[in-house]
Amino acid sequence: MQHPEPGTRYPYYVLGVLFCVNVLNLVDRQAVYILFPLLKADLQLTDTQLGALGALPFALFYSFMGMPLGWVADRWHRVRLITIGLTVWSGFTALCGMARGFWSLFAIRVGVGIGESSCAPAAQTILSDYFPPAKRSTILAAFNCGVPIGHGLGLYLGGVIAHQWGWRWTFFALGVPGLLLAIVVSRLREPVRGQMDDPDRPRVPTASSHAFRHLWKTIRAKPSLRWHLIAMALIGFSVSAPAVWLPTFLVRLRGFSVETSGEVTGLSAVVAGLVGTFLGGVLADRWMARRKNARMFILVLRSVLTAPFLLGMFFIVPSELLIPVIVVGSCVSSVWFGPGSALMHDLVAPEIRAVAVAFYVLVINLAAGASPMIVGKLTDLSGDPTFLQYALLIAPAGDLLAGLCHYLGSRSLVADIEKHVPAEDAR
Repeated sequence: MQHPEPGTRYPYYVLGVLFCVNVLNLVDRQAVYILFPLLKADLQLTDTQLGALGALPFALFYSFMGMPLGWVADRWHRVRLITIGLTVWSGFTALCGMARGFWSLFAIRVGVGIGESSCAPAAQTILSDYFPPAKRSTILAAFNCGVPIGHGLGLYLGGVIAHQWGWRWTFFALGVPGLLLAIVVSRLREPVRGQMDDPDRPRVPTASSHAFRHLWKTIRAKPSLRWHLIAMALIGFSVSAPAVWLPTFLVRLRGFSVETSGEVTGLSAVVAGLVGTFLGGVLADRWMARRKNARMFILVLRSVLTAPFLLGMFFIVPSELLIPVIVVGSCVSSVWFGPGSALMHDLVAPEIRAVAVAFYVLVINLAAGASPMIVGKLTDLSGDPTFLQYALLIAPAGDLLAGLCHYLGSRSLVADIEKHVPAEDAR
């Protein structure tokens, strides 16, 4: 195994490659949302089935598989793990184009979710081992820019391809790039685990079988970590509902075509990735020089400011006002990616970091999986497709609660970061 020296340009090359992996992770996941109107008509699906299709494969299989794969990432070659996962999810994405009904498409999307669960724990911990902690929010924000950008490209490309050649060709076309990128990923070098952290801090053997116990002990010992996980679950709940349903909302209630809806939601998400996500990470790192709990406090501001923009998205009618609200609101909402991830790395030991990130993803995605289904079910129960507008109000409510939880967590954050939880106490 080769261990390149930190401080060279190579870490930025690794960041660039993993960023592309993260973009494809979201492109392949999100493209299905812009296809909802076409899938509903072609496969005769209900709104409840559409909500389940968009949420359950990732809320359950992506999230829960992330825990064992996070355990593997803490002990095995992370580059190889990402290479295998990328190959799996890209292949299953292409297979989605062969689905004949709800259950066949659902089963294939489960395969996509399982493959994608390999990405976040392994990739984020690789980056933590290539860059110093002082840059953590910025670097993880740059990596996580792939989330809104991939989300936006998935909607945009999905709408364009489906408009030209049909929804099946959308999946065929989006699956191929990942198979090619897997070759590039396989040639990355694995860094020394924990090389950027305090060398005087006691180390846990990487072969330890007590990673889950150690994580649980850390969660119990650090109140700010508990509040952070609760708040991130609420943010996941809030973000997921409009992410899944906004394209359909624009078609159903605002009269947009599928292609135009994909352009509006897709391009606004790309802008959010370039502005909101990266800016959130940079501001959090710079603010840390003056306020040690800045990473959590900026999440409080993000949640409070996002709620009114969501209300505007759902109730503003003129497109000349609605589109700017969607763009700016998406930027504000995306601020959480960098600081949210960095806080997990700050609060846990390097040896259990991949497991902790996997658990973080699990918490967010379980909550994120619930909200699209709730929205779809409420709309079906109402008997009125336009009730979608009011069902989406669960999103701003979730954001306001998340802001409160992060505020409570910020009060003990500094002490918790400095607190060491010995691994032997977790046994």
